[in-house]
Amino acid sequence: MIQIKTEKISRHPVNVILPTDYDSNKKYRTIYLQDGGNAAKQALNYIDHLIISRQIEPLILVGITPLDRNEEYTPWPARTPLSGETKSGGQAQAYLQLLVKEIKPFIDAHYATDPAPSHTAIGGCSFGGLISLLASYYYPEVFHDYIILSASFWYEKMDRFLSGEQITLEDHSF
Repeated sequence: MIQIKTEKISRHPVNVILPTDYDSNKKYRTIYLQDGGNAAKQALNYIDHLIISRQIEPLILVGITPLDRNEEYTPWPARTPLSGETKSGGQAQAYLQLLVKEIKPFIDAHYATDPAPSHTAIGGCSFGGLISLLASYYYPEVFHDYIILSASFWYEKMDRFLSGEQITLEDHSF
């Protein structure tokens, strides 16, 4: 049976979902998921079935709950799409630093992960997909694979970023 453990790492609630027959002597692939892993939680029975029937290898899912997803999952401040008012945001780098320097090392130290980038993925939906894409871009030495669903590519200036332009905070004077 799948086990769900809840940790608190640097004020962030983190759900660690361990596979059926979890063995602390083995090393598991790990997927870091945004929004507490809600997308995976809805499919846990199916994921468990795939593992038990050996269609996929056992893995650990780590769901990180943001303190403020609009702040933590966005790369720079932007205007609100409908009103055009200045909106806060832009704490993605700080969140990614927390993920790479505190959350992942904690998980690797306390659970049977294979910490190699080739066994570490990141994923999310909407703003969670956006931050996961940014993680794969800024930290390819940490996250080898990524899963992005309906990522918020509409976010202001993402088209420029995706085409290779470097976006700086100076580009955001409102």
